[in-house]
Amino acid sequence: METISQKVSIPLLGVMNINFFDCAYITLDFYKKINEIERQKNIKHLGLISSIFDNVSHSRWDYLMLQCGITEITRKMHVGDADLALGSLKIDGSTYNGEAILKSWFLLSNLGHAKNTLGDEKFLTNYLMNHTKMRRYVLNKIKDKDLKDYAAKIILGNDYSKLHHVLSILRVYMLCNSRNSKNTFIVLLKSLLLNEFSKNYKVNSHKLDRLKATFYMIRQLSIISIDSHYSHLPIKIDLMSAIINLKSFASNKNGLISSLSNSLYTDLYLESNVICRQAEYSLEMKRIFEQNKFAFDEIFKESLFTTELIKIESPEFIPFSKVTLEYDMFKGDHVRLKNKLSSMLNKLNGFIFDVDINPISNEAYINFFISKSISSSNLKKLIFAIVSYLDTLLNEVVQYHDSNILDIAFRLDKLSEANSSLTAELEAIKEKIMEVTYSNFSQLHYPKLNKVFEMFFLDVLRYFLKGENLVLHIEKNSYHHFGFSAPDFEQKNYGMIQLAMEEENAIADNQDRVHELEQLNNSVNRKFNGFKLFLISRTKILDMSKSPDKRLQTDIDSAILTISEDSTTLDLHEAKNNKNGRESNATKDIKKKLVPLINTHGFGYRVVVNKGYGAKLRIKIK
Repeated sequence: METISQKVSIPLLGVMNINFFDCAYITLDFYKKINEIERQKNIKHLGLISSIFDNVSHSRWDYLMLQCGITEITRKMHVGDADLALGSLKIDGSTYNGEAILKSWFLLSNLGHAKNTLGDEKFLTNYLMNHTKMRRYVLNKIKDKDLKDYAAKIILGNDYSKLHHVLSILRVYMLCNSRNSKNTFIVLLKSLLLNEFSKNYKVNSHKLDRLKATFYMIRQLSIISIDSHYSHLPIKIDLMSAIINLKSFASNKNGLISSLSNSLYTDLYLESNVICRQAEYSLEMKRIFEQNKFAFDEIFKESLFTTELIKIESPEFIPFSKVTLEYDMFKGDHVRLKNKLSSMLNKLNGFIFDVDINPISNEAYINFFISKSISSSNLKKLIFAIVSYLDTLLNEVVQYHDSNILDIAFRLDKLSEANSSLTAELEAIKEKIMEVTYSNFSQLHYPKLNKVFEMFFLDVLRYFLKGENLVLHIEKNSYHHFGFSAPDFEQKNYGMIQLAMEEENAIADNQDRVHELEQLNNSVNRKFNGFKLFLISRTKILDMSKSPDKRLQTDIDSAILTISEDSTTLDLHEAKNNKNGRESNATKDIKKKLVPLINTHGFGYRVVVNKGYGAKLRIKIK
C-alpha cells in the first residue's frame, strides 16, 4: 500500500508523523501536485478575524494537520470500541479504509477555503446568489447532478459557512487531471455532503453514519481546542484527555461542548467588530469586482490566492447596533429577513448592515454599522427605519397570534351553529381559550419583542457614551425594567411604570425612587406620534478601566428614546425629591457627572429643566 508519511508540528499535539494511505494518499498526492500545502500554510486559519484579534497565528495547514493528527490518535486509542473503531467501508464494491476516509474528508473540506476563509466565502456566496449568470456558469462546471443541486442549495440559501465545500468540488473538477482520482474525490465528497448518498450507492449506511459522526466530532473538537485560545472562554479543552474520552465528549455535545461552541460564535466568529470588518471588506470586494468586470475564473483565483487584493487600512464604519432574534421570530428564514431589511433600507446612506445565523443557538444576529462621519439626517433616518422594521416583526407575531385565535373562534362558532344546544358551553370554552391564548402572548411573545427593542435602545445609549471602557449596569428589580410603544400597538405597557411605582411605594424608605419613576411616567405619557422606548430601572455607568471601588461614575434615574420620521430624541433623567431646588440641583448633577461621560458625535446636547421633578440631558438628532 502506497503511503505518504508527513512529519508535521501540530498545535497542541507537538511533532507527529501522520500517515496518508489508501484514498488519503491519493488526496494528499493531489495536494502536492497543485501546491496546495504551501497555499494553506499562507492562509491564516481565522482569515479576516486575524485582523481584529492580536496574535492569531495558526495557519489553515496547522488546523488541517490537527484534524488528521486527532484522527490518527483516535484510531490507535479506540481500536476495540465498536462506536469509534474506524474499520473499513465498502462503497459500490470498492473497499476504503475508515481512517483514510476521515483524513480524505478533512483534506477535501479544507481544499476549498479561500485566502481570507469566511471573509471571502461570505462575499462569494452573496455575490453568486445575486448574480444569476455567474451562478449558472459556476454550477455548470459541476458535472455531477447531485453535487450541482447541493451547490445550488448552499448558494441560494446563503449558507456561506458551507461554501468551502462548493469551492472544493469546483477545484476538483477544474484541477484534477486524473479521471480515476477525480472519480474517487467525487464519491468521497458525495458520501460526506449528501444525506441521500446511501440511496444511490451500495454502502453500509450505519457504518457511514458512524464515520460521519466521528468526522464532525473531531472537527468540533479541533475548532474548540484551537480557537478557544483567541476567545474569552473561561474554559480550555485538554486535547489529549478529550481524545481519550472521545465517546464522553460526543455524548456531551448538547451540554458543555454546545455551550463552548456557542461562545465561540458570539465572542469570536460573529463578534460585532469582526462582522463590521467583514461587511466593509465585502463592500470593497463588490466594488472592485464590478469595476473591473471580473469573470468568475478571475474572482475564483483572486479569492483563493491573492493576499493584498483589498487592504482596509482605516475602516470607515463602526458597530452601531446588534439585535438578536430567536428562531421563531424569523422562522429560520434569514434570507427573507435580509431581503426585507434591504428593501426597507435601500435608499439610506452612511451605513451597512449584516444578517448572520448562529448555528448553535439558531438565533439571527442583525448588525448595523454606521460611518464614522454619518450625518444627523442619515442617522435619524436609519434609527427610524430600524425601529420601523422591528415594528413589522411585532405586527407579524401579533397577526400570527390573532389569526390563531380567529381560527379557533371560527371553528367554535361553526360547531355552535350545528349544535345550538351547546352554544352556551361553546361560548364559555371560546372565552377561556382566548383568555389563555392572550395570557400566553403576554407571557411568552411580548417579553421577546420587548427584549428586541431594549437591545436597540441600549445600543443607541452606548453610542453616546464616551470611550469603550464605559459600560451600563441596569439594576435588577422584580418588575420590568424596560418598555416600548409603537404607533399601532396598544399602550398597555405604560402600566409597567405604574406597577414599578406601586412596588417601590410599598417600601417606606424608597420615596426617592417613586419620584424618579414619576418623572419617567410624566415623559412617557406625553402625546407623541411615533415610537417610545423607555428604561424604567436605574442604570449605573461604570468605568471598567478603574479599580472596582472607583468604577461607578454616575447613574441614570430613567431614560426615554422617542423616534419619528422627523427626529430622534434621547432624554436621560435626573430626578431630585428635595423640597427646594429640585431643578437646579438636578441640572448641576447632570453637568458635573453625566456630561463628561457623553460623546454627542457632533449632534450637540442641552440640559432641560423638568419642572417639579428635576432635569434631563437631551440629545436630539434631526
